[in-house]
Amino acid sequence: MRQNLIYLIIFGLITLFSCKKDETKVSVNNNNIKPPTITSTLDGTSMVITDANKNNTMSIHWTSTDYGFKTPLTYYVQLDTAGDNFKKPITLGSVANTDSLSISLGDLNKLLIANGYKGNIQSAVEIRVLVSLTNITNTTQLSNTAGSTAVNMSITQIGR
Repeated sequence: MRQNLIYLIIFGLITLFSCKKDETKVSVNNNNIKPPTITSTLDGTSMVITDANKNNTMSIHWTSTDYGFKTPLTYYVQLDTAGDNFKKPITLGSVANTDSLSISLGDLNKLLIANGYKGNIQSAVEIRVLVSLTNITNTTQLSNTAGSTAVNMSITQIGR
């Protein structure tokens, strides 16, 4: 009986340690990633937010990111003062697996005022898009920002 128990334990250990995991490991080579590029025609534009147009939307479009394999992606659209190198970026929104984001001018105005921009004063801003693999850290890629062509625009906010 004791010998059968020993054989059973040995068989169990061999079975436990001889199994291979049936998984595919994917590694990300940051040198091969094609980051998003903003394609909207907002660069160099000037926008005045008013009560009359606060329900209109501003849309930001970009090229999809290519990590070299199919994966769910999350894109974040950020805005900051032009020339500030995104030290205090304001996230306008995030989307999953799509290449555009729209925000109402009224919501944009609220975000700007809440983050210290003054009403009825023109503000020079930059917009960028960040992308990351959904639920995986250290995979963030930036769109065209400082160092290449930033999307620059001027916005005059409603004073509220």
